[in-house]
Amino acid sequence: MKTRDIPFAWFIVAGVLLVVVKLVLCSAQRVYLFPGEAVLDDTLMYNSAVSITEGDWLGAYGWKTLSKHSFFALWLAGLHTAGIPFLLGGQLLWALAALAGAWALAPVLRRRWLALLLFAVLWFSPASVANAQPYGFTLRVYRDNIFPALCLLCVAGMIGFALRYREPLKRSIGWPIVAGLGLAAAWLCREDGWWLLPFVVVAAVVALVYILRERRAALPKPRRALALLLPFVLLLAGILGWSGMNAAHYGRFIVSDFSSGEFADAYGAMTRIDHAEWNPKIAVPRDVRQQLYEHIPEFAPFEAILESPFYLSRYAVDDYHSGAFYWALREAAAELGHYDTPEAARQFFSQLAADINALCDDGTLAAGNSRSSVSPPIRAAYMGPVVAEGLYSLWFCATFQQCDARSMFSPFANDPGYYAEQIAPVEDFLHDQALAATVENSDAPYFTPMQTLFFSVFDGIRWVYTILTPLALAAALVWQVWVAVRRVGSWRRHGFVFRRAARRRVAVPRRAHPLRQAAAAHAAGHAGPGYTRHRPPPESLVWLVGLGLLGCIVLRAFMVAFVTVSSFDIGTYVMYLASIHPLMLLYAFMGTLGLWRLLTKKLGAPGRARAQKEAA
Repeated sequence: MKTRDIPFAWFIVAGVLLVVVKLVLCSAQRVYLFPGEAVLDDTLMYNSAVSITEGDWLGAYGWKTLSKHSFFALWLAGLHTAGIPFLLGGQLLWALAALAGAWALAPVLRRRWLALLLFAVLWFSPASVANAQPYGFTLRVYRDNIFPALCLLCVAGMIGFALRYREPLKRSIGWPIVAGLGLAAAWLCREDGWWLLPFVVVAAVVALVYILRERRAALPKPRRALALLLPFVLLLAGILGWSGMNAAHYGRFIVSDFSSGEFADAYGAMTRIDHAEWNPKIAVPRDVRQQLYEHIPEFAPFEAILESPFYLSRYAVDDYHSGAFYWALREAAAELGHYDTPEAARQFFSQLAADINALCDDGTLAAGNSRSSVSPPIRAAYMGPVVAEGLYSLWFCATFQQCDARSMFSPFANDPGYYAEQIAPVEDFLHDQALAATVENSDAPYFTPMQTLFFSVFDGIRWVYTILTPLALAAALVWQVWVAVRRVGSWRRHGFVFRRAARRRVAVPRRAHPLRQAAAAHAAGHAGPGYTRHRPPPESLVWLVGLGLLGCIVLRAFMVAFVTVSSFDIGTYVMYLASIHPLMLLYAFMGTLGLWRLLTKKLGAPGRARAQKEAA
């Protein structure tokens, strides 16, 4: 008996209604602005976007210009040119990513109503409207407003193509293109955008194996295999294009002069020097800096700046933490004239790296192995704290902490002079409004009754996710283990048939193997949206997709955990973890559905056996 599905027209209407409902709720939110502050974050991206719209690429060269991957500035400039409000643009991109995520799993879902439900789960994710206090998140004019959506697009593109490896190429070629665009944009959006690359590589290899194993003669294997190169081609094109623009304007064929190149060489050389007293969050402590002042004449002038009360009060707590020192170092270099031109900065840091490494290599400074990185060296002492923080981060994401949707009051926005001079120009550029109203005689943000109602609705949605997501994740893990045990058991029971047949040179009929029989029976089921009249993907492939999602989630959680433990002192922060939430929801939904189908199949098997016996 086939389960009834919703008509395609109703599927479209319901999807549009879901989008409209959330956009109406999001109309209660206001952008969080603090012009002149966050000079390395919001202000940097905004200024770069303004420069792009004026035809000056990222603006005049300085120590901040090429410091960060700045695709978000291009995104802002595009929204401004198109006249799309900033917050609306971010939500529309999230809707596109949610649609891609739901449609990518359509071959597994096999029902339109399930695809619609998954779209709703992704679309209404509390992380997509989160505004974590006191730092803010999706309402800030910063790159993490779009980074999770870009990651979801990349992952969905690889999953969508892998699950459709049997389909005609003209129907599935869009998926590797979506994956490549998402990968390139994410790579150019954040310095750690590379974290998606392992998933893309493994997914491409898995898809290639299934393509080559397919026995249908009509399947154009070479063309489908070549299609798997598209994500990498688009990534390379994005990197080359961005580097080319930087070369045209600054003479540097690089994406960033911070995370790679000579600055990373110099900073990495500093972090290889042994510490008198190791501190997990301080990669270049005071005693190391003192040795550099004494042994490198060109670095000696930095002492008056870096050890000044002014710099220490701005960048340090007790000493410079790893996540702050490299910015203090760059700004000090600018004060000393080393950032007057791109070439001057390149030459200075190249020479500094060479001088430090020479002192380390000849034994003048006690040091470890040479390195080039802006991350601290990995030490065994980090392992325990990183594991603890990583596990907590997974729970933190599963329970949607720091996902309050309420807007924050933009500082000094109720000062008419400050508002007119600082905030109003930014609002005009963004086509959006800041929250400038406060409760009387306080700095608490003022919300209208309608805004209060909409935020209460978001609160209710967040509580539903907080309760159901951990349960769904537990079910998904059970499904993952159950399928693995079943398949291992099946291989042990039936694998010897192929080996014995091969020795005797006896052809084994394709229908003889129980797994093939099960796949043929399963193929008779109704196919979902975008997958009509095609066999559903093999159970083994679906299981590998789940494993890949789980691996991606864990990798991101522990990457951020290492940064939290080694570099910053702001604690667990949803903005850095937000790319986990959509992947976690995809995994939880797919795994829960898989477990439900296994349970119903197992529980329904005795009944079917009795019915067949009675019919006989």
